[in-house]
Amino acid sequence: MSGNPHLGHEKAWLMASYALKMLTERGWGASVCLVNKSGRTLVDLHMDQSRGLSLAMAQRKAWQSAHTGWRTGFLDQMVQSGKRPLGALGIDPHSYCPAAGGVPIYDDAERLVGGLGVSNLSPRQDEEIAVCAVEQAGFFSEWPDIGKLKPIEG
Repeated sequence: MSGNPHLGHEKAWLMASYALKMLTERGWGASVCLVNKSGRTLVDLHMDQSRGLSLAMAQRKAWQSAHTGWRTGFLDQMVQSGKRPLGALGIDPHSYCPAAGGVPIYDDAERLVGGLGVSNLSPRQDEEIAVCAVEQAGFFSEWPDIGKLKPIEG
């Protein structure tokens, strides 16, 4: 994966297929969205068992993770604690999704290349599916040194 930090449709669909497989095996229905580092949608997947708004939530989770480089559950903890206000993160409060289930996608060179969001289950289940899908495809779902709070590029 070295070279150009790019997440194309092929890798995005691979991650989506892993997510779909896990959801199907567990008998769960959800929406899955993958975006590149610019926030452009590469994959939108809405399973029949999913609630109508779950796709919009998955999209917001994917975008927030691609934009900040953080998991949405961690991001919510930072916002709720007052350590990172939404405005400083460049997130519109009206678009903010304060729930786990969005994960950033890092390549093997630790470069942020996108985000994946899952919605319709419990926050823990949403995040479990997102993390597994990203990592099964050979990417990382968390910046390796999260304790140092990598600065957000903007």
